[in-house]
Amino acid sequence: SSCWAFVAAMSAAVRTLVKPGRLSNGIVLGLGLMFLSSVCLWALGSVYTYVVVSKGKKMGGVAMLFDKAFPMAKHKWEYNLMHVLLLAILIAMMSMTQAEVKHEPKVKAK
Repeated sequence: SSCWAFVAAMSAAVRTLVKPGRLSNGIVLGLGLMFLSSVCLWALGSVYTYVVVSKGKKMGGVAMLFDKAFPMAKHKWEYNLMHVLLLAILIAMMSMTQAEVKHEPKVKAK
């Protein structure tokens, strides 16, 4: 009986921290961030393939810079779910710091 009281108290505490109505917002935002990060990685891969593989001889220094910045085995751009998730987390963290800076209180000039 004291165990159930503890569970009920913890349930009430969790409900104050986590709003179940916002769960769908979090899921949609997470999926949207994953989609955005996968599109960004695909676009970067397309640029890499164009610069390094297709036009490597014509672009010279730019192709060498891309090849040094993104060293890929056999000049083949590859990414997987881990890369998509890491980029989504990075985008989310950078978005949170931007929102924090944006909402700083303004000091009135005298």
